[in-house]
Amino acid sequence: MKTNKRFIGLCLLLSVLFSSSIYSQTSTVEPKTNEHEYVDMGLSVLWATFNIGANTPEGSGDYYAWGETVAKHDFTPKTYKWYKDGFGTLTKYCYDGEYGADGYTDNLIKLEPEDDAAHVQWGGDWRMPSQMEFEELTLNCTVEWTQLNGLNGCRFTSNVKGYEGKSIFLPCPGIKVNGQHMYDDEFGWYWTSDYYDYGVALGFNNLNPQPHSLNAERAGIFRISKQYRDQGSYIRNAGLSIRPVIKVEVRNIVVPESVASKAPMRGSTGQSMGGSMRSSVGQHSMGDTSR
Repeated sequence: MKTNKRFIGLCLLLSVLFSSSIYSQTSTVEPKTNEHEYVDMGLSVLWATFNIGANTPEGSGDYYAWGETVAKHDFTPKTYKWYKDGFGTLTKYCYDGEYGADGYTDNLIKLEPEDDAAHVQWGGDWRMPSQMEFEELTLNCTVEWTQLNGLNGCRFTSNVKGYEGKSIFLPCPGIKVNGQHMYDDEFGWYWTSDYYDYGVALGFNNLNPQPHSLNAERAGIFRISKQYRDQGSYIRNAGLSIRPVIKVEVRNIVVPESVASKAPMRGSTGQSMGGSMRSSVGQHSMGDTSR
């Protein structure tokens, strides 16, 4: 059974890698922003200036469970839209029948537009970023741990030719789960549009399938702190922040050698983050990211 699950997970992953659903879609010449501000950093997506629900770059904004489109304050299994009766009863985005309601499974491993909070809340061409788009951001930017108006976060400044100096600030809103608001102004955890952690190794420009890390109750996240910025996964019913993006025309992004050869920063959150990441570039290994 375990081997079969890994095989199914790998097949689902490969279907994403060879599909053009989210990473090749383009916006119109004039992106439909509905008056929400963005920064063009010369990447494949335009990055919003604010989190959803915020009115400043350093604002935390609203918190959402993965696949939900309405902000809330109570994040527990019982309040999660895609649980029927609590843990182990998923009704959508489920590849493993052991976690599905009455054995339910589907082939959905990317959020559909109606379940994408960025698209529903902001409309236009906005949507949630993928793990690969967060990786692209990190690989093509100088990343600095800093403060904006007294609040901690990371500033990503573009190294893309012609866009040098363009930047966005990602704050550290922490996470809300089971009645607690943890790590506020210490860690920034952001939802991606991906069902689960693919094992994307930030700093290596590499996507390497890690079927053993799949977990039907988790979805992919991007995380930052003073010590690290990398990818992982977290339980879907938790409340995390969202930074929207808009897809633009396909661009040939060249990763600077000084960035591509540098290992990402890492740290510890004291929480089990799940997923393992490995890269063949330069034969560096990130090892197990569970913490």
